[in-house]
Amino acid sequence: MQFQLGARLRAVLAGAAVASLVGLSGGAQAQAVAAKEATDLPTRTEKLHRSHVLAADGSEVMTEHVVVRVLRTEALEGLKTYTLGHSASVQKLDILEAYTLKAGGKRIRVPKTNTQVNTDTGQGGGPLFSDWRRLSLTFPDLAVGDAIAVRYRLTTREPLFPGSFSTYDTFPGYTAYDEVRITVDAPVAMPLRHAAKGLAEKISTQGPRKRIEWTHRNPQPLATERRDWSVWDIESEPYYILSTYTAHAEVAQRYVQRATPRAAVTPRVQALAREIVGTQADRREQARLLYEWVSRTLTYGGNCVGIGAVVPRELSLVLDNRMGDCKDHATALQALLAAQGIESHQVLVNAGNLYRLHPLPVASQVNHVINYLPEFKLFADATAKGIPFGALPFQVEDKPVLAAVPGLPERTPANPGPHEQVMETLMTLRDDGGATGTVKVLLRGRFAIEMREAFRRVTRDQLQNMVKEVFAGGNLQASGTVTHEDPQALLDTFSYEASFDVKRLLNATGAGGFSLAPMFVAPASIARFVQGAMAENSGNHEGSCSSGRSVERYTVNLAPRMEVLAVPENAGFNSRLVGYESTVTRPGPREVQVQRVLDDRTPGNVCSAETRREFRDAMAPVLDDIRQQVLYR
Repeated sequence: MQFQLGARLRAVLAGAAVASLVGLSGGAQAQAVAAKEATDLPTRTEKLHRSHVLAADGSEVMTEHVVVRVLRTEALEGLKTYTLGHSASVQKLDILEAYTLKAGGKRIRVPKTNTQVNTDTGQGGGPLFSDWRRLSLTFPDLAVGDAIAVRYRLTTREPLFPGSFSTYDTFPGYTAYDEVRITVDAPVAMPLRHAAKGLAEKISTQGPRKRIEWTHRNPQPLATERRDWSVWDIESEPYYILSTYTAHAEVAQRYVQRATPRAAVTPRVQALAREIVGTQADRREQARLLYEWVSRTLTYGGNCVGIGAVVPRELSLVLDNRMGDCKDHATALQALLAAQGIESHQVLVNAGNLYRLHPLPVASQVNHVINYLPEFKLFADATAKGIPFGALPFQVEDKPVLAAVPGLPERTPANPGPHEQVMETLMTLRDDGGATGTVKVLLRGRFAIEMREAFRRVTRDQLQNMVKEVFAGGNLQASGTVTHEDPQALLDTFSYEASFDVKRLLNATGAGGFSLAPMFVAPASIARFVQGAMAENSGNHEGSCSSGRSVERYTVNLAPRMEVLAVPENAGFNSRLVGYESTVTRPGPREVQVQRVLDDRTPGNVCSAETRREFRDAMAPVLDDIRQQVLYR
């Protein structure tokens, strides 16, 4: 439940090991409580006026006027600079006015010298691979009690798809809004559908034009303790939505109409596909080789699905530069598969926190392109790096699928695993309080995939110092070595081993005690499952979740002068969501062996607030058990 690995090993190292002899403190068990009014707000949106003026072809002129008051010092840094983004190829941004509004009413205009334009900055790519432009305004002499005011016009000359329009926005209940007014001016003949929640609505018609006006106020917002936004629903907050699309499939069809010609099998693509598959005759293996080539060879750069970035680039350009965005990755894979006679389809998904789409189709609700291979009944995300063929990254699992052809799965699959960690620790304590030992870790499923990615980023120097750095995180001095299998292969298994020699681990005189927990990096340790559960504070909201299994085996040999006084008691229980068993044995007078097995059975990838609270409560006995200590003198 709620266990997600970081992509970088350093994030894994932080707090992942050497909590063993310090103990683990449990977080407060949050309960669902009634909403209460927020106090001491950081900001207040005093005005938000937005006007959408639409043409029949889907082009738009959007004007917005926003005034935000600074109420607390910590909000200053975030509001001193206001950034607006737009697609330079199809949009024009005009700043009509921008100024600091002092508490006494004085206006201080933002000078041109306080305006910065970042041109064509993609995500990892240069101008060739992105048309996105960001304009940043820095407000002069802004202090607590002042406000920022911006009025700008954004002209969209060419819509995302010709003749179509869609947009939406939400107004969170925990944000103070004094005056919100949204107006829509569109041709009566335009097949524009709309919906809203929590907004007052007025509709009028004058000649060939239709006007919709929504107003909203939230002067006293509700406090929120929500920290987990891994699952979000548009309809959970006041919102408005506009769309000319008749069905979600239409969004995919409009995209595929423009993307398919780019996936043509040219002589170059045919030759490249033959080179990649070589003599391999098995069709699934051919598909795997082609997928891995795209995933490994094409780096990511530029926009994905968005204004000015709907049509994949010419495939020759992508192959020449070995770079592209998600559309280019999906198009390249589709073309290479077609060259081998393997059918595939590009489909649209949301790679963020939307697990349900609004009934009114909005193009911006999907932001990622992947492939579906019907022959093998699997999805493939060639943009995601380090993901084995047949698997998907967590953020793309269990998501609605927008497909241009019927008969494809309506959702990507959830991944039930097995996601497993098996860790074996052998440790020998010395009379001086130091210890030597080894830790062996075997990972499967998502744990292995993400740890492989982490080790791919580790340099030789970092590897040599890893044991030292891990123990230093627990204020201990240690030396040792780390060995691991080659992380480069795209597999869902991975193993590594560490040896260590640590000084002053325990009190060398008198009596003492120590708990047993990972002595080295253990990304799916039982302690991390417990920490995630005890920190649970979902309130009444859903959240992402996943299952997993963690097995920990410890063998501890005490020093000759040490005497065991007591060992942890055996423990075990079984509930709907969690199974746990801990057994302790003493093969000799100074040897202690402990095995713990945790089975997290939470369903993925979305859990209700009730399920998350049930999981937290079920994990409480595990916290009690791993706190038990071996007592000695």
